[in-house]
Amino acid sequence: MVNVVGLDAAREAHRYILVDGVSKETLDQGVLPNKSWAFEGWADAMESSGRPIRLCLECGNGISTPVEKFALSRGWQVVTLPPKAVKSYREDVMGQPNKTDKTDAEAIALLGSEKKVAKRFEARSQPRGPLRRISRDRGKLGKERTATKNRLRCAISELCPELTKKVIPDLETQPILWILANHPDPKQWAELGTEKLLTLMAAAKLPKRSRRAEVVQGLVEVARSFTQNLPQAETNCLLSEVRMLARRLEHLVADVKEAESLLECFSAEDKQMQLVDSLKGAGPVTSAQILGEIQDIANFASESKLASYAGQALATCQTGKSYNYKRPQVKANRRLKCAFMQLAFNNCKWDPRSKAYVEKKEADGKTPVQARRCLARHLVRVVYSMLRKSEPNSSPN
Repeated sequence: MVNVVGLDAAREAHRYILVDGVSKETLDQGVLPNKSWAFEGWADAMESSGRPIRLCLECGNGISTPVEKFALSRGWQVVTLPPKAVKSYREDVMGQPNKTDKTDAEAIALLGSEKKVAKRFEARSQPRGPLRRISRDRGKLGKERTATKNRLRCAISELCPELTKKVIPDLETQPILWILANHPDPKQWAELGTEKLLTLMAAAKLPKRSRRAEVVQGLVEVARSFTQNLPQAETNCLLSEVRMLARRLEHLVADVKEAESLLECFSAEDKQMQLVDSLKGAGPVTSAQILGEIQDIANFASESKLASYAGQALATCQTGKSYNYKRPQVKANRRLKCAFMQLAFNNCKWDPRSKAYVEKKEADGKTPVQARRCLARHLVRVVYSMLRKSEPNSSPN
C-alpha cells in the first residue's frame, strides 16, 4: 500500500495533492513553494503516515527537476506521466474539461495510482543526462545545418546557375562560406580579381592555401561569364538571402564541430561508450546517441526489452482470431531506433561478416531495408551483452 502524490509543477510554486493509493481518497493538498528550503518539511509531512510515497508528475517539464531529484534521494518512487495522458484522463474520466492547477494535480495523482500506469512510466536511472542533451542538440543542429544548406543551394542556383558546378559541391567549406558571406555578388569577384580574392581569403586565415587558389580561380571564371537576367530588386533580395544563409551555415558548421568535440570528450571518459564505439562503423556520434538514450543498461531486464524500446522488435498483429502476422514496431524511442539503423548501415559497410549476413538475408527474399533491420536487431543483442558484461564483443557479428 502506497500513498500517491500528484504534483502540477510551476515556476513559483507547485500544486500537489496526496491520495490513498488504494481507495483514492484525498489525504492532503496544498501548494509547495519552488524553493529547496521547503522540500524537507514537505517531504516529512508526506511521510508522516509511514507508507511508501509515489510521486507522480508530468514529464517534459524541467521546472519539476529539483523536486524529482529530491524525491529520488529520499527513496520515493517517481513516475513521469505524458501530458496528453493526463489531459485525456482529466477530460474523459474525471469529466473536467477546464484546466486548473488543482484538477491537473488530482488527475496526475489518480492516474499515477494505477499500478499498470505507474509501472510503465516509472522514472528510470539517468546517469548520462548531459550526454543525452548534447547528443540530441547535435542531432537538431545537424538537421538545421542540412535545411540551411538546401536553402542556400536553391538561392545560389536561382541567382547564378553557373555556380552550381563550382560552389555547391563544396558548400560547407570555409572559403566558400567566407566568399558568399562577404562578397555574394559574382560581379564583385571579377572586379576584385584573383590576386585580391586570394589576399582577402588569406587575411581571413582560411586553411589550405592550394585549395584557396583553386576555389578562387573557379569563382573568377564563373564571374567572367556571369550575366544578370533577373530584375534588380529580385537580385538584391537573393544577394541578401545568400549573405544571410552563408553566415548562418558557417555558425552551424562550427556548432556541429563543437558538439562533436564534446561527444569525443565524453567518449574519452566513459568506458561503456568506448565499448559501443569499438564496434565497426559506430563512431563517437552514433555511440553517444545510443548510450545517451539507453542511459543505464540496468534499466532493461533483458535484451528483448532493449530491442522493444529501440524499435527493433517485431510486434504481433491479429485480425479476429484467425490471422496473425508480424510487423515492425511503431511505438519506440525513435532516436535510438535511428541510431541502431545507422549503426547497422555503417557496420554492414565496414565489417565483411555483417555484409555477408545482410547478403544472405537478401538471398532469402528480404528487402535491403528488412535485411539491415535484422542486422540492427542482432546489434542490439551485441550492445546489450557488451554493456552488461563491460567487455568488448568477442563473438563474431
